[in-house]
Amino acid sequence: MAVKVAIIFYSMYGHVRKLAEAEKKGVEAAGGQADLFQIKETLPSEVTTKMHAPPQDESIPFATPDTMKEYNTFLFGVPTRYGNYSAQWKTFIDQLGQLWMSGALAGKYFGLFVSTASQGGGQESTAIAALSSWAHQGMIYVPLGYAHAFGIQTDLTEARGGSPWGAGTYAAGDGSRQPSAKELELAEIQGKQFAITVGKTADGTTTAAPAKKEEPINPAPTNGATSDEKTTAAPTPATKTDQTAPTPTTEKDDKDGKFCGMKCVVL
Repeated sequence: MAVKVAIIFYSMYGHVRKLAEAEKKGVEAAGGQADLFQIKETLPSEVTTKMHAPPQDESIPFATPDTMKEYNTFLFGVPTRYGNYSAQWKTFIDQLGQLWMSGALAGKYFGLFVSTASQGGGQESTAIAALSSWAHQGMIYVPLGYAHAFGIQTDLTEARGGSPWGAGTYAAGDGSRQPSAKELELAEIQGKQFAITVGKTADGTTTAAPAKKEEPINPAPTNGATSDEKTTAAPTPATKTDQTAPTPTTEKDDKDGKFCGMKCVVL
């Protein structure tokens, strides 16, 4: 069964949305299904207008707590605010209290991708800070790592967002920089490898290994014995050899250089 991934993101200026679309492309390349959801804006329109932020594209559905219940695997797109979630993301997370109390999200899988203004703006710290909310829900984090993106992750020929924690982009302080080709490629790699990894559990849900059948400590008696009768084997008497303590090795007898300088036994 194909993996079904919910890609949930907040994007004020479109940077994280572009990464989300690249993640979706990667999931689909692995044979999975990816559905985009966005976090609803919490700022009033007069504020976003002054910030020159375009209105949200309402063709992309808004995520709700029910979205979290419906899907078993998630990729979260997080634009940083001082190395942490944006207020919009935090508002959404604060609506998940009932799911936390019931354990509804425990065992579900998630990955992360981020956007920051600069190289030191939180490419790694944002992801690390983001883990706390989902750890409390009992969810399982799937990092990007290096195995399938070593060339891009270690490329120093240009400024590039992304880390082992997840794909990323730099937006610049004024939001003027858009995701580069390498950043989009890294996001696509993450989407593909995330789908492959969680796909190992068939439909993206956790499957527990069958419990091993254990033999009873006191097996039922045989040969006509009743359940009230206890059969015990007679203890084997200790032999002379069993009762002989090992002879400690002395410095004089030590031929292999194993003498430790203390009273010890070399076995």
